[in-house]
Amino acid sequence: MLVMEAMKMEHVIKAPSSGIVSGLQVTLGQQVSDNSVLFNVKAA
Repeated sequence: MLVMEAMKMEHVIKAPSSGIVSGLQVTLGQQVSDNSVLFNVKAA
C-alpha cells in the first residue's frame, strides 16, 4: 500500500484489507509526526 522513507531507510506498509485511497492528508516530502493521518481509505 505504501512505501515510507525515514532516516534514509524505506519502510513498506502493507494494508490489512482491500480499499481505495480517498484523500491524501500530506504533501510529497512533508515531514510528519507520530500518529499523523497520511491518507484516508474507503473499503472496497
